[in-house]
Parts: sequence; C-alpha cells; structure tokens
Amino acid sequence: VDEYLRRGSGAFLRKDYASARQIFGAFLRPIGEGEIDLGQHEMVSEVLGVDAEKCAAQYVVAVYLTSDPQTRAEAVRSAINEVDGVGSFWQPIQEMAEVAVEPLPELDVFLARWRAQIEKESPAARTSDWDTQADRWLREVVRRMDGAEGLAQVARSTRRADDLRAWCQSLVEAGDWKAALSAFEEAAELVTAKEYARGELLDGAALAAQELGRNDLPTH
Repeated sequence: VDEYLRRGSGAFLRKDYASARQIFGAFLRPIGEGEIDLGQHEMVSEVLGVDAEKCAAQYVVAVYLTSDPQTRAEAVRSAINEVDGVGSFWQPIQEMAEVAVEPLPELDVFLARWRAQIEKESPAARTSDWDTQADRWLREVVRRMDGAEGLAQVARSTRRADDLRAWCQSLVEAGDWKAALSAFEEAAELVTAKEYARGELLDGAALAAQELGRNDLPTH
C-alpha cells in the first residue's frame, strides 16, 4: 500500500493528475472505511510509511484539476466525502493550497460555487451552539471572499461563539488592534454561549487595549 500511495504522489508531483486521481481513488476510500486491513490498532499512520492525510489532500486537488469547472465544487465535495476517513479537511481550501504544486486555476469561480455548496449544508435554524464542519468550511470561504467584513456579518447573524471568535481573530491576525478592540467588545455583548465564551472575548478586548497602549487598560 505504501508503494502504491508513493506512486500516486509521484504522479501528482509530475502533474499527471489523472493518474494520481485513479491511484488514490482506488486505495484511500477502502483504507478509510476499513475495507483494506493494514493491521493498525487505531490510526492508519501507525502502519503506513507515507503521510495518508497528505495523499488525501493531493487526491482532492487532483479531482479539482481534472473536473469540469461547472461541476468542480460538487466533485471536490464528493472527493472529500470519499477520503474523510483518512484526511481531516479542517480547512479544505487551505489544505488543498498547501499540497498543490501550482496555483489552483479559476479559484475565484470555484470559491463562489463552493460557498453555495456549503451554504446548502449549513442548517438554516440553529438549535445549539455546537460548531459543525459546514460552519468551519463556511467561515473559511467567507474570509477568503469577503474578509473580516464577511465574517462580521456571519457572526452578527448567528451570535455563535465560534463565529464571533473567527471574526475577532481575523482582525488580530491583520494587526488591526483598533478594529479588534471594537469587535471583541461587541462580540462579548452578542455571544449567546456560556459565560466562559464571554470572558474569553473580554480577554481579547483587554489584549487589544494593551496593544493600543490605552490609558483605561486596568478597566479592560
């Protein structure tokens, strides 16, 4: 199995994406679903000499590059479903970009279609504050398309702790501490989760106040 997966990676690195798709497609799903017994007690990584998660990401990129642009989002979603027993895909767009050997073509078109695809999977009515895969994926694509403003719109509409954190964190990572201070303070008022979430957001406001050198830092 190691040898076949290495051949798949070799084909991928040579940009022979059709071959990589065929090889990975033959092995990764059966491995993830336990149809191929590799002798592991828990994780596949215990017995494989190759990085199975990286192979899974390469497979999804190969599917991206060998699919019709009009149906690419659906093809990528289906490919992730096939190999989710092997790969994590916490942020699929980022994970694809990290293994790709060349820029993903027509990415803007894909992002719009991918967003529409994920929005279909995101529940319209919230019954809990639990963060789902669709929530994480939607935040990733919204940030890429609309930046902090897009994340702010999502966070204000859901008032969920993870959405609010993502909005505030995007401003921290951009070094915009003035905007981050306002965002953290607003988020602390909006959040519907338990008090620890509000406390975490207020801690963020205190950090922003410190970075800004404000005179009212003790209050924060």
